[in-house]
Order: sequence, then structure tokens, then C-alpha cells
Amino acid sequence: MENRPIWAINGPQGNALISKLSVEPETEALASASHKKAKKGEPYRFPFDVIIEATSQFGKLATVKSATPGSAHFQIASDEGAMLGGEGNAPTPLAYFTAGVGLCLMTHITGYLKNSDLVISRLKIEIRANFHTTLGHVDKGNQGIGGCDGFETFVIIESDEPACRLKAFLEVCEEACIASQTIAKAIPTRMNLVLNGSTSSE
Repeated sequence: MENRPIWAINGPQGNALISKLSVEPETEALASASHKKAKKGEPYRFPFDVIIEATSQFGKLATVKSATPGSAHFQIASDEGAMLGGEGNAPTPLAYFTAGVGLCLMTHITGYLKNSDLVISRLKIEIRANFHTTLGHVDKGNQGIGGCDGFETFVIIESDEPACRLKAFLEVCEEACIASQTIAKAIPTRMNLVLNGSTSSE
């Protein structure tokens, strides 16, 4: 690719946006994550490590690593649309982010239904994420200030079950959904800089 930045790595070969890895990826700055069995009465904790590298000015490759026994590791391609200067060859980061919330919620909904006597003939989720950003500032590398005004989620169901029972089941699923609870509640975050092998926190 012409004018490819020096820090860009080679992208995936072919048209595959997602590929399964045969070897567990290694992290450089993150310590190896361990999977611990939860004690009775304690929450079950499990880490996901994601390694992201650029393949072009806006193309990206994410390596998803799970410490959960038996889980697979994947590489996922991402890009930006033409409006931001990307080539539109893969879903954008916000597309994956928004889809991830819906996919996680669907996992909890179908998991509930597997162990329930609820009878549902049709099931679908529609989500709208209302993201926003300010205009970029020259003194900040033309970067604005991003955020989100909220998520709108519609769970579309066809069933003869009472509406009150279906609403109660959805409340349980939303409360259990890790992605939904992550965006619904403020959580601590920390940005770290690893410069030439030395780590400093900001």
C-alpha cells in the first residue's frame, strides 16, 4: 500500500474479517491473565485481553485473547468509512462496540429461554447507540471530545405469554448482561503509556 505509515503492520490476507488463531497470542505490557475458580458466594471473574495494531492509517487488526479454559482466540479486522479517510473494508470500531452490546444481551436472553418454560415464536434485538463528538481542535491533533447520549434497545418478541412475565424476564437478562451493565454504570478506567519499554500512568 502506498504511503503506508511505518508503524503499520501487514493486514489479514484475503477477505476474512475474522479468523481463529491456532496459537495463543502473547501480550507485551499486560501481565499474563489467570483464570480463577470462583469461591462460593463470590463473583466469577474472567479477563479478556485485546491487542490492537494498525494495518494502515485507519485500518486495524484486533487480537482477542481469552483466559477462560477452552475458549478460542481470534483476530478481527476493523476500518473506518470514507468520511474519516478509511477504505470501508471492515466494520468500524463503534460498529463492533454497539454490536457487542446486542450480542451479549442476546446471549443472556437465549440462555434464559433454554432454562425456562416461556414459549416464544420470534425473537429479535434492535439497538441504536446515539454517539456524538465535537469538532476537532488543531492543537489536539484535530481530535474532538467524544461521548454517547445513550443506547436504545428494543427486544422484539412474538408470544402468547403475558406481557408482565416477558418484561420481568427481560429485566433479569439486562441485569445479567455484562455489556449492558458496563455501559449503564460508570466504571473506572486508566490510560497507561509504555514508552520504549517503560510504563507510566496518566
